[in-house]
Amino acid sequence: MNSHNSKTTRINILLFWFHDDWGMYGRAYERVAEHLAKLPEVGRVVCMFPPVSGRENRMDAPLRIREVSQNLTLLAETDFKPIHLGRRFTRIQKRFNQFLRNRALKAQLRTLGFRGENTVLWLFPPHPYIERLLKTVPYQLVVTHVIDNFSKFDSTHFLYPYAQDQYPKLGEWSDIIITTSEANQQVFAKSGAPCHLFYPAVDQSFIGKPGTLPHRIGGKAPRLGYVGFIMDRTDLDLIKFVASQRPQWHILLAGPQYPDRYLDESGLLELPNVEYLGPLLQENVPDFLNSLDVCLMPHRDTEYSRSMGPLKLYQYLASGRPIVSTNVAGLERVREHILVADDPKEFIEHIEKALQTDTEELSAERIEVAKQNTWPIRVREMLSLVTERLSNI
Repeated sequence: MNSHNSKTTRINILLFWFHDDWGMYGRAYERVAEHLAKLPEVGRVVCMFPPVSGRENRMDAPLRIREVSQNLTLLAETDFKPIHLGRRFTRIQKRFNQFLRNRALKAQLRTLGFRGENTVLWLFPPHPYIERLLKTVPYQLVVTHVIDNFSKFDSTHFLYPYAQDQYPKLGEWSDIIITTSEANQQVFAKSGAPCHLFYPAVDQSFIGKPGTLPHRIGGKAPRLGYVGFIMDRTDLDLIKFVASQRPQWHILLAGPQYPDRYLDESGLLELPNVEYLGPLLQENVPDFLNSLDVCLMPHRDTEYSRSMGPLKLYQYLASGRPIVSTNVAGLERVREHILVADDPKEFIEHIEKALQTDTEELSAERIEVAKQNTWPIRVREMLSLVTERLSNI
């Protein structure tokens, strides 16, 4: 951690994310970056992604730069395409490419006004390049933002070894640690750095209007839906049970699969009343939720799911639609507005109850909860921690 004594009224923030999926899934890092850039205390936000290949020669641009707004820039380093002339040359080439990347990055950040005395690093571990960036970029403060605990995830995932290596070092690197779940707060509070819990939030674009369930108006089959990453935490057996027991219900699944063909191999899509829509762009998710009668959160209770703050939960609440969930972590603050099931039979019973008894008044209550948990509110709370800590340096 750097220890500069100078003060500044406006700070610049450099965020690091492990994969460039900006604009696709509405991930937390994207929302944090966007809303930080809108705050008056912040001069500029740069969101940086890992290096990408594609440079043919030294005259090609060493950085890929996209301007999202006047105060928000997306940046990725580029690399020469490798020339296969033996191992020794490859090692030399890698070191030279690294030198060029570091030099280009520091020059670009200086052009954008980043200096050691006004820069905050906002890290999202695990990340393959965190340690290099900590050595390359001058900074005043480090915020480490832990979304999910990848040490509890698939051990074959490329981030798993970085999680194993980096998590024990977070207390050494960080001035502030932010987590999105109680389980993660308990783990990372032991690191020695101040650790704070901030639950996920929701975009204003998701805030709906109280209304009657669509199936009551159109006389069509009830539509039940799930949106989010479909992986081991998603209880496909439970969804299959619901679909087979209630063939008159239409069940829609939307989101990326991990691993690929996860749904195909489960046999779930062989049921005629189950439909997979594939990944949805974030801008299309509010309309999808508005088309549903009931939002589903069929998560398994695993170490990994306990480490997660379910982003979809607040999106569901914002739609105003009733929510039926398994009994998993992350529901604590809003449990009274959700129907929580302890077993598959009760899961179906809660769906039936929602279809039969939900009201516009209940819909309005859920929307009101979402309004108290929007990203502008959440990011403002996070930045207050940062500015308070900076004032004491």
